[in-house]
Amino acid sequence: MKDIIQRELQEYEVEYDISIIGARDYGSRSKGLQGPSSDYDVFFLFLEPYEEYVAGNERETITRESQEENIEYHGWNLRKFRTELAGNGPNAISYIQSDVVYYEKNCLYGPFRDLESHIRHNFKPVALIEHYRSMAANNYHKYLEKTVHNGEGESLPVIGENENYYVVEKSDGGERMIRKDSNVFELGTRDLVVKRNLMVMDALLRAKYVEETHDLPPRDFFDLLEECENLDCVDADICMRAEHLAELKTEGEGQKECGNQIKDFAEAELGRDIDHATHVVDGIDRDELDHFVSYVCREASP
Repeated sequence: MKDIIQRELQEYEVEYDISIIGARDYGSRSKGLQGPSSDYDVFFLFLEPYEEYVAGNERETITRESQEENIEYHGWNLRKFRTELAGNGPNAISYIQSDVVYYEKNCLYGPFRDLESHIRHNFKPVALIEHYRSMAANNYHKYLEKTVHNGEGESLPVIGENENYYVVEKSDGGERMIRKDSNVFELGTRDLVVKRNLMVMDALLRAKYVEETHDLPPRDFFDLLEECENLDCVDADICMRAEHLAELKTEGEGQKECGNQIKDFAEAELGRDIDHATHVVDGIDRDELDHFVSYVCREASP
């Protein structure tokens, strides 16, 4: 598969008149959670000719699908990559973390390792914590939580019910009764499968790890789980549930119905406040990023 990916990347270089400097996996394979039928998610970085930048005509992204295999390609211009890293962007950091490398220009091996080391020691923990918690909350409310919603985008979690009414929690923390036969509100659709449970669990564990260590979490999910166990920051029962979900996913059971397996853990984590002041650091050095970008432009421009 690596040969196919590299060949198709070479075709994109010719088609778009770009130079691809690196490509890594950013999906389930980068986390060790791929199943037998999982696709390939390839994140690549590219440079355009100098005159395109001078004229302000450079493209930010390129998105393609393979014509041969189940591969999705998502490319970022080096300028966008630099901007995202400067702001502690989680997608850019995920690229840095991925150990599944499909391609990298030989002249950039050392500079990429130096950049990875700098990011690991200087990223802002609070930015990553909030990203993972927001991702977990959005997916939990969307896929696992029982909610009612109206046509104006209002969505309220169901915390109880009887034969005729749902008891919902309002945004101010109070409660409200909504009739089950209401013409305004209807019950939301849930997707109570292994994949959705694991998606929320993964994000919560990553947030927890960063909060405890101020270090980047291991990209591999099983390594992340082991580290959380060693830190004793997650109950053993939660770790066992997480491991079971991950094993089902890798066995090809990601779409298996399993209910809401993480309700207690998710609601406890999402319901507590984070002390932002304890997670503030100076952040990524922009001069370091500029040095990396300058080197790449000198060595790898098309």
